[in-house]
Amino acid sequence: MIGRQRILTRLLARNFKRFNEIDIRLDHPVVFIGPNNSGKSTALQALTLWHVGVQRWLEKRGKEVPEKRPGVTINRRDLVSVPAPGANLLWRDLHVREMERAGGKLKTQNVRIEILVEAVTGSAAWNCGLEFDYANDESIYCRPLRDGIHRMPVPREAGEIKVAYLPPMSGPASQEVRLDPGAVNVRIGEGRTAEVLRNLCYRLVAEPGLSGRWAKLAQHIQALSSSSWAYRGTFPSAVKLPCPTGNAAGGT
Repeated sequence: MIGRQRILTRLLARNFKRFNEIDIRLDHPVVFIGPNNSGKSTALQALTLWHVGVQRWLEKRGKEVPEKRPGVTINRRDLVSVPAPGANLLWRDLHVREMERAGGKLKTQNVRIEILVEAVTGSAAWNCGLEFDYANDESIYCRPLRDGIHRMPVPREAGEIKVAYLPPMSGPASQEVRLDPGAVNVRIGEGRTAEVLRNLCYRLVAEPGLSGRWAKLAQHIQALSSSSWAYRGTFPSAVKLPCPTGNAAGGT
C-alpha cells in the first residue's frame, strides 16, 4: 500500500443479517472458518456495507455531524457486494421495527444495524461507527453512531480505506460469453463474480490500448500476495464461526 500503512483492527456489527452481534479482531491476517450458512460471507458484507456508508456520507456531508436529520440515503442497488431483492433482508430475521408500550400507547422503534470499525493509519488509531435505518424495500438511511450524547465524527482516514469484496467464484464454463460493459454491470449486481472477472481480464488482454495494463495488474496482484501474508511475519489466524441455528434469513 502506497503511503501510510492502514490496518483494520476490529469489526463490530449488530443486527446485520444472521448476526445479533459479532466482534472480530482484524489486527493480523484472518481466515474465516465455518460450515455453510454460518456467516463467513456475512461478516465480510458487513465491512462492505460500512465502506459504502462511509463513502456516501463523505460524498454528501463531508465531515459534518448534524444532530437533526443527519441521515444520507443508500439505494439497495448501490450495494453490489451485498445483493438482496429487498433492503429488509439486510436485517436480522427481517426485523426492521419493534413495538413497545409506553404510557398505555404502542410506540414504534426502528431496529438499527450498527457497524463499528477500528483501525490504525500510520501510528494514529481511529474508529468510525455507522448506523443504518430501514426506509423501504429500495433504500436505507445511514448516519454516524452516537458516542454517548453526540454522534461520532467520520474521520478523514475512514474515507481512505478501500474495501473490495469478491463473492466465491465458479470455474470456467465450457463456453464463455463475451459481455459488453452494460452486461458486466448487470452481472456485478447479480453477484456473478467469475464472469465479471474473466471478462475484465479479457478486455485487458484483447482491447487496443489496454494490453499494457495486464503487466501492471499482474505486478500489483503479486505485490498484494507477498505483502498481505507477511505483515509482521505472522500467519493468518482463524475465526471460527458457529453452526447456524434458528432463522438465518438474509445471509450466509
